Amino acid sequence: RIDENTNGATLSTVYRNFQKHFYKRNSTNISKLVSYFGKSFELIQFLDSVSASDIDNLREAVNDSDDTLMNTKATLDLVILKTFLVNIHSEIEKNKKDSLPNITLNQLIDCFESATKSDQNKSIFECFDTCCLLLSSIKQIHSSLTQRSLTKTKQISSIMQNTSFKFLHVGQQRNTKMIGCNYHYDVTISLNEHSDLRDRARLVEYFNTIQTQNNTNQSISVIHSFVSFVDTIENTIKQLTQLNMTGYPSMETSLELNKTFTCINMDFDELISFETKLGKLLADWEDQLCKLYKEHIELTYFKYQQVWSIEQHLLNRTRVSDNAYHLLKYIGIQPELIPNDIILDVKEDPINRIKNIGKILSALMCTQRVINEHEYQGNNRVLVVKTSEEGVMRAILSLFKIGGVKAQINQMFSCTEKTTWMELKAFAYRCCYSKKFHLLIRPELLPISIQDKFIELLLQIIKLDSDRRFQFGVITTTDEKNQSLINSLRTVELLHPIYDYQMLNKHDLKKETEKFIGKNCFLVTSGMAGLGKSTLIRDRIDKSGKQYLKFPISGHIDLETLTGRLHHYTNQSLSASNLAIHIDIGIILDIIFATD
Repeated sequence: RIDENTNGATLSTVYRNFQKHFYKRNSTNISKLVSYFGKSFELIQFLDSVSASDIDNLREAVNDSDDTLMNTKATLDLVILKTFLVNIHSEIEKNKKDSLPNITLNQLIDCFESATKSDQNKSIFECFDTCCLLLSSIKQIHSSLTQRSLTKTKQISSIMQNTSFKFLHVGQQRNTKMIGCNYHYDVTISLNEHSDLRDRARLVEYFNTIQTQNNTNQSISVIHSFVSFVDTIENTIKQLTQLNMTGYPSMETSLELNKTFTCINMDFDELISFETKLGKLLADWEDQLCKLYKEHIELTYFKYQQVWSIEQHLLNRTRVSDNAYHLLKYIGIQPELIPNDIILDVKEDPINRIKNIGKILSALMCTQRVINEHEYQGNNRVLVVKTSEEGVMRAILSLFKIGGVKAQINQMFSCTEKTTWMELKAFAYRCCYSKKFHLLIRPELLPISIQDKFIELLLQIIKLDSDRRFQFGVITTTDEKNQSLINSLRTVELLHPIYDYQMLNKHDLKKETEKFIGKNCFLVTSGMAGLGKSTLIRDRIDKSGKQYLKFPISGHIDLETLTGRLHHYTNQSLSASNLAIHIDIGIILDIIFATD
């Protein structure tokens, strides 16, 4: 027995005997492992004090950060070590259940032997070496994560105790609804910050614990309530955005957007009631719109608040430079010919207001009927062209030629990644209920969910209105096999492919293009940059004796801004009749339509 009275010689002898018998009795790995446990006591103590979820959080933090304190391999080694220690503890607890609470040294060694049998642990000693060297960095990052977690948890608790907020309509472009939430201690938090906190709260819910000093049912209840709170806010904003996109009028006043909502001691029933009210309002509004689309197809061309600018124009005859004037011309109505005795009551409910606008527009279209109607009496079909980016114009003119009508800009719908389901729904009603031939361009850019909804709507229209006949065109620039919309059209036997030999040849394409250019325009194109197109155009304008104005168009295009720029440039000219505009068209990334 060794105690404080044992002399050095005896201690040395006992140590040599222990070393001799221990190494003979146990494997090399166990001996080496005992040595590493002795050298890595601080590391093992740290790993025992943290949970597996803490290690996962630390690994995610290192992966998402450019910090050089740790690398990804070190975090993986840390995970291996933590798993190894958990396995050892499991083996020890298993032995305690099978035998006496105090296990023997041999049983303890057997636990270590069992844990080291895993293939993952064959490099366990390398993991010890890596993590021991980086232990200070590991502790620093863990401490930072813990403090942030505590801060977020405190922030969540404060929000649920006493918060006031309101919904704000910011800007005129799509998806710009924002939410501001003001705490009782006068701090403003954005919706994105709310969502980040909500994601953190969901993680806490998942692990059924909160990393604070008080892990109580009350704190779990706060977290659960906060997740529901932010979900309700996001759903409310989604509904408000959808109402705005579909043209619900005077949202700030009719929906009480200036109203202040509160969350006091996890009670936000008023917000829940508002969300429920919006959901019912949105469903009723969209249902009424679809009914009106069948009767007054002119309404399908408008989105956001455009239809109400039309109402103002019909009442007040706004200026030629206003959007409403050009929207009317876009759908084929000449604003100058609109009678002056039109009466509209802006105090009526929104459904009756938009119904009256629809009646007036339909009547105006009847009196100003254009000759581009498309009376199709054959089987329902969709003409599909597969082409390249450069071949889109040829495909457009070819399909209109096959349809037997003149190409019109308001009969083409070009998809983008931001195209909404309501926009495509309106296009579907135009195709089926107007007497015109329409084109859908690049539907491959649409989300799969919207493509599927489009097919469902077509089938619904066919089923409910079996006597109605429709024909429209689709132009795609990617492989049809990977497109849900094209494949579905083929499945329901609506697809009618148009092949290259059926399209305009080079000579006919040139003739069709010249019809649209007219006498006062000329088109200069080339497949390469730097060949002198701009110089050629400038020289030709100079020779004509007109004032030269270059107007570049490229990138993301906001049509309202674009028309404003053009109006500004032309106003600077001394004489519009003496002006020649060089429209320099570059790469167009996206087109954003005006929201008013």
